[in-house]
Amino acid sequence: MAEAAKNALKALKDVLYRVGIKEPWKMTGVRSLPDYEHYMPTGLEYRKFSPGTQPVKARVPHDAPKLVYDIKYFVRDYRRNNKYTARTVDKSPFDFEKMFADAPVKPEEVKFVPRPATMPTRGF
Repeated sequence: MAEAAKNALKALKDVLYRVGIKEPWKMTGVRSLPDYEHYMPTGLEYRKFSPGTQPVKARVPHDAPKLVYDIKYFVRDYRRNNKYTARTVDKSPFDFEKMFADAPVKPEEVKFVPRPATMPTRGF
């Protein structure tokens, strides 16, 4: 009986050796290192779901389309993103009489006077 068990264990050892499984102390090379792992994933680990059968719904952003996916460089590059407009000079004569006619004369009028529509401004 002991001889039959010994032969069965030897046959099992030979089968495991043919597959590539050895005792850890008999392994040599990279496999003998404790950090050794198979780096290639199996087929099920590599891609669990195909692109057409994803279990999770896609998250669609709800924002202005120009803010969702705007990775263009030129919109941030001010040297190349220059939309200059030609300035036009207004050469029509300014009506000072109309401006001074709307201006207040007494000091009490100065406090509550609205700015006349023809008063030149600096853009504010």
